[in-house]
Amino acid sequence: MKRLLLPLAFFLYFNALFTFENIPSTPAMRLVPKLSVEILLLIALLAAVKKLPPVARGLLAGLIFVATLVRYVDVTALGVLGRSFDLYGDFPHLHRVLAMFWEVMTPGLALLVLSVAAVGASVAVTLNWIGLGVLNRELPRYASAVALGVFVIPHSLRSEPVSVIVARQLGNLGTVASPEFASIEVETQRLDSNLYGLGSANVFLIFLESYGVTLLEDAHHFEAIAPRFEALEKHLSEAGYSFSSSQIQSPTFGGGSWRAHASLLSGFQAENEHLYNSLLASERKTLVHVMKARGYRTVAAEPGIKWYWPDGLFYGFDRIYDFDALDYQGPSMGWWKIPDQFTLYRIYKNEVAAAEGPLFAKFSLIMTHIPYYPVPPYVADWTRFDDGTAFQSGLASVAHDAYRDLMELSRWYVDAFRYEIDCLEGFLIDYVPENSLVIIVGDHQPPKLATHDNDSWAVPMHVLSKREDLVRAFDSLGFEPGLVPLRPSSLRMADFLEGFLDIYDVREAD
Repeated sequence: MKRLLLPLAFFLYFNALFTFENIPSTPAMRLVPKLSVEILLLIALLAAVKKLPPVARGLLAGLIFVATLVRYVDVTALGVLGRSFDLYGDFPHLHRVLAMFWEVMTPGLALLVLSVAAVGASVAVTLNWIGLGVLNRELPRYASAVALGVFVIPHSLRSEPVSVIVARQLGNLGTVASPEFASIEVETQRLDSNLYGLGSANVFLIFLESYGVTLLEDAHHFEAIAPRFEALEKHLSEAGYSFSSSQIQSPTFGGGSWRAHASLLSGFQAENEHLYNSLLASERKTLVHVMKARGYRTVAAEPGIKWYWPDGLFYGFDRIYDFDALDYQGPSMGWWKIPDQFTLYRIYKNEVAAAEGPLFAKFSLIMTHIPYYPVPPYVADWTRFDDGTAFQSGLASVAHDAYRDLMELSRWYVDAFRYEIDCLEGFLIDYVPENSLVIIVGDHQPPKLATHDNDSWAVPMHVLSKREDLVRAFDSLGFEPGLVPLRPSSLRMADFLEGFLDIYDVREAD
């Protein structure tokens, strides 16, 4: 009996590697009472081979380690991102996520992380090596019983094999490479609205990173943020604003902001990376082209773009203010470095204050991107950005070394949005011209690390203006007064362009 304890322990160890599941809304794992068919087949193979050659044993130990990582990514993605991992759509962006981590690490922390990863991988592979040797040596006599177990284990007790996970991802790649998928055509559309209803009003389209309906629908979020929304409504009303809101369906969840932006501006639902790439390769026009054709200067503020961005050429902006063009010289604010308040003010100084005609400006605000920390201090006097004194009151830099509890990201998420609301309120009241329409919209729900139990793909959209007629035009699209849209809507981001052009198309100018 004692002789069986060690092989039994390694059997349970290997089985756990191929059966663990995710603890929802966290990157943590949990053990479940299931069996892995692959591990049973592995044991049968080890018994049949009698003595596994050292080279084969080493390769098999490494393969098991890789298979464990594959399983971890697959079962954790749904719990962390809120959607399945897409090898085609997500993998090409993985290096940028790793780069963001690398940028905020001190050399010492980077060395520690690399050392822990290397040691962890070495220990895991070594443990696999030892376990394979034990099973190969001790369990030949039980090979037939193990093999029989493959056929008699009820399906409900079987864990999804890693081979099935790999086959699914390879199948997705195969689908993308298929002639049918490659022949997707993105049609050009008629964009003949005269937009007389706008009356040459400036249009500010502001995307808020990870602004999902979870902030309004989930009690643990809304109870914390509701007083700030109430104050915002009061202050905007006192400043002469009218405002209405609705929910709108994003084409993505937990990430992939670029697909949401592209869907709203083009009227094409880019719900996966291939459709997005097909859209960029097409001749389809965007809202930017429409506004430019109607005499608007068109600009975009993209503080998160730190690299060559050929996608920007598709939209047709007159100018794109990326990370370098914004020329922020202050202390770094987390992963993205540039605080959103500065981005809003820079565009005001460079474009709004200097405008000689109507302006269309798109903003991508990013301080609410995971990990929602650090939250920059709000600077009451925006002109302090002019002489570089904005953050000199006891703040030389913002470190990224605070303790981060992944189980409590929802609290940091709300804190980040309080800052965002402060920035928006200041911009709307002090820096948006009278004849303007402001559209504020989320790009997608935050990852499940912050949403916990909200699975909706909807995001809030708000329209605000001191011209009530501009706001009331959205009534026909289902918008209702207020800044807290709680009623679900079937409106998609891809529907926005057509709706926008229609509600401001006036055949006879007043």
